[in-house]
Amino acid sequence: MQQRFHALAHALHQADALRQSQGRLLDAIGLGPLPTSSRIALRLPGLQLRAYGGDRAGPVLLIVPAPIKRAYIWDLAPGISVVERCRRHGLTVYLVEWTEAATCPGASSTSLALPPRP
Repeated sequence: MQQRFHALAHALHQADALRQSQGRLLDAIGLGPLPTSSRIALRLPGLQLRAYGGDRAGPVLLIVPAPIKRAYIWDLAPGISVVERCRRHGLTVYLVEWTEAATCPGASSTSLALPPRP
C-alpha cells in the first residue's frame, strides 16, 4: 500500500512539474496573464494585498482566492478579468495574493503561504 502511495505521489509531482513548465513556456512566448494595473497596498508574511482603485465613494470588494490558487485567475487579461469587470461597475477592488513565506520578512514555518515556485 505504501509503495502505491509513493508511486502516486511521484506521478502527481511529475504532472505538476510538467504543468509548471507549460506555464513558463506560455509566459515566455507572451501568452501569460496580462493583469490590470494595480499597486501593493499591504505586505505581510505570506501575502500581499493588491489595490485596483475605483470610486472611493463606491462599494469595496475584497477577493480572497483559495491559498492553493494563484491570484491571477481573477485578473487574467483585458476582457476576461473579474477585477476589470468589477472596476467598470464602480467597485474598488482589493485582491489578496498569497506569496512565498521565504520572501517575506518575519515569516515562520507555520505560514499559510504557497510553497516556493521551482
